[in-house]
Amino acid sequence: MTPVYSARPTSVWDRVGIVVSSICLVHCLVVPFVIILLPAFLHDIPESEWIHIVLAIVAIPVAFMALTRGYKRHRSIQPCSLALPGISLLCLSLLLHEPHWLETVVASIGALLLASGHIQNHRLLCRCDKVD
Repeated sequence: MTPVYSARPTSVWDRVGIVVSSICLVHCLVVPFVIILLPAFLHDIPESEWIHIVLAIVAIPVAFMALTRGYKRHRSIQPCSLALPGISLLCLSLLLHEPHWLETVVASIGALLLASGHIQNHRLLCRCDKVD
């Protein structure tokens, strides 16, 4: 008897992954603009390195759960081909501190790739549901 995998839990993980990746992207893009637009308040803006670490700690296991469950259902590596480089770039961005703009660019590209992987995974799961 072959196991039946429910697409619903995977869909939830993909949605969580999309949200976490989007939060990361918004953070990476908004903070530099806030710093540029509010130079008088620059000394009051707290360091945001801990936010990057927390987002990575959440994003990596969420991606692992969503992508492995999705792969078991749709058997396509396309989502992983987007998400894994995204995770790698997010991890690399944690190591970059100077110049800060490079850290932001690397983290933003990583978040976009990771979110794209989750979206691709979700679409493939929806196709599986239509076939079943």
